[in-house]
Amino acid sequence: MRNSLPFKSTVGNPERSRHWPLLIVLTITALFVISSLAQISLFSANVYAASSSDCSVTSNGQEEQYIYTYAVNSNNHQQAYAITGLTVFRNIVGSSDKVYLFVYINPSSTSTVSTTGATKSCSTMLSKSTDNVYWDAQDGTAGRNFATVGGDVVMNSGQMLFDQYINVNAHPGQTPIQRATSGPSCSVTSSGQDRNSVYMLFIDDSNKQHAFIISGTSLVQTLVGGVESTSFYVYLSSQQVGAGTSPSSGSCTESVSSGMQSFEWAVRAPPSGNYEIYGTLGAACPPPSSGSSASNIDQYTDSSYQF
Repeated sequence: MRNSLPFKSTVGNPERSRHWPLLIVLTITALFVISSLAQISLFSANVYAASSSDCSVTSNGQEEQYIYTYAVNSNNHQQAYAITGLTVFRNIVGSSDKVYLFVYINPSSTSTVSTTGATKSCSTMLSKSTDNVYWDAQDGTAGRNFATVGGDVVMNSGQMLFDQYINVNAHPGQTPIQRATSGPSCSVTSSGQDRNSVYMLFIDDSNKQHAFIISGTSLVQTLVGGVESTSFYVYLSSQQVGAGTSPSSGSCTESVSSGMQSFEWAVRAPPSGNYEIYGTLGAACPPPSSGSSASNIDQYTDSSYQF
C-alpha cells in the first residue's frame, strides 16, 4: 500500500502531478479541522468543569422569605458562634456609596448546628485570606445582579433581620433613578447609586476594630414539614485583622444580649417602593472573581413574587 501513495505514483505521470497540490491542500485542511474540533472539545470540557465547580442549592421552586446566616467555627463546622448584633451603614469609598453590614460575634459562646431535614449542601473553600462577603441579589438562578440601593436592620418576631433593598428595574452600570431616602425607623441608602453588593464583615464584639478571617462558606437546603429553607454558613478562623472602616453616625443597629445562632437575610423593595420582600429560590457561592479574594453569595431572587 505504501507504493501507491501519491508521492510515489506521480513520477512521470503529469495527470497525477496536477492533482498533487490539491491533495496537499485537502490533507492540510482535514488536519486543521480535526485539530479545531479537538480544541473545541477541550474548551467545552473546561467550561463545563468551571461551571460544575460552583456551589449552589435551590428550593425546588418554593418561595422563601429569608436566607438564614450563621457564623461557624472553621475547625468545627457543627459549632456556631453567637451573633450578638447587626449594624448597617453607608461607607463612602472614593465616589462610591457602598452599603456595609457588620455582624458582631461572641466567639466564646457557641451552640451546635442542627442538620435536621438537610437535603443538599455544598461548600466553597477560599485559597486566599479574606474578611468580607459580597452579597448579591441575583435575577433568578442564572441572571444578572439586581441593583442594591440600601438596607435596614430590624427585629422580626425576636429574630434579627437584615433587609437588602434592591431595585429590580435596574442593574449596576445603568443610569440610576431618583429614589426617596426615607425608610422605616432606621435605614441607609446608596445615595441613588446602583451598587452590586452588600459588603458583609464579621466583627469581634469585644474588639469592634477587628474582623474575623473567612476560610470558606457553605450552603445547606433544608426541608422540614414541607417547608424549604436556605442556610448560609460562613467559616470563621481565629485569626483577625483590622476592620478597615467603622460605622458612620447614620448607621442602624440591632443587638441581643444573649446572642443568637443565626440571623435572617431578605431582599425587598426599598421604602420608596412597596417595601415588600421578594421571593428567594435558593443561592449560589461562586468562587472569587478574577483579581479578588472576597467570598461571594448570589441570592436567587424571584422578582415576580412578593410576600
